[in-house]
Amino acid sequence: MGIVVFRLDDIQDDWLVQPQIAVMNLFRNNKHGSVPLSIGVIGRAFRKGTAIVEFVCESIENNKWDCEIVCHGFSHRDFSALHFTDQCYEFDEFFKVIKDVLPGYKVESFIPPFNRFNSTTMSLVKKYEFSSVSALPGINTVKDLFTKPALLHCSTSTSGSQGATSEFRTADFVIEEIEKQLQSKADWCVVMMHPQEFSILLRDEVNDASLQEMQIIIDWCVANNHELTTLSCLQKKTNDLDYISTFFNELK
Repeated sequence: MGIVVFRLDDIQDDWLVQPQIAVMNLFRNNKHGSVPLSIGVIGRAFRKGTAIVEFVCESIENNKWDCEIVCHGFSHRDFSALHFTDQCYEFDEFFKVIKDVLPGYKVESFIPPFNRFNSTTMSLVKKYEFSSVSALPGINTVKDLFTKPALLHCSTSTSGSQGATSEFRTADFVIEEIEKQLQSKADWCVVMMHPQEFSILLRDEVNDASLQEMQIIIDWCVANNHELTTLSCLQKKTNDLDYISTFFNELK
């Protein structure tokens, strides 16, 4: 049995609203019960009174769903290209938004936009008390071994080109990628998703075929007794320093 985390990036209130709500609803009201989901929120587009914000906040406030809000920056800028001041601005403005829409809520994890960050980012995620960072392996240059925040790298995506396309990969392909990761030393896997994969040609229309493929993946996880959780909860469950060390050695 392994641990699987699904992270949904680029949540925003002014783009592909119906596909976003549809995939979140698939997790919240699944036939297996509510399925945990880490929701990567873009702060500048997470405003009070919008359908996206109401759906997420109502789920959290009423304990209807084991989901979490994850910081995905304020304006979705590439952190690897930002200096200290600009990165502080991204974090500060994001937290202002969360304080406004969900007072008292603690955001524990960070998904760098474009999955890229630098050493300045890592010093700041410690300052802002994130427990984990989730990014893609092999595209960043940070080499320092650290245990907190934990680096929970993303092993696979439900679309090609790091989410740059709107085409949902087949459930069989994603399942195979999850199996590869679970058979490694880590015994856990983070799966990246984007709203456009659940849309029809990048229109605000729900792609039912993609939802069906996503359900097959969830069914497979449940049938194989894999534990489904969030990024912040995964950080509390795993302390695989050997695997993290191996990952950083690959970056040298």
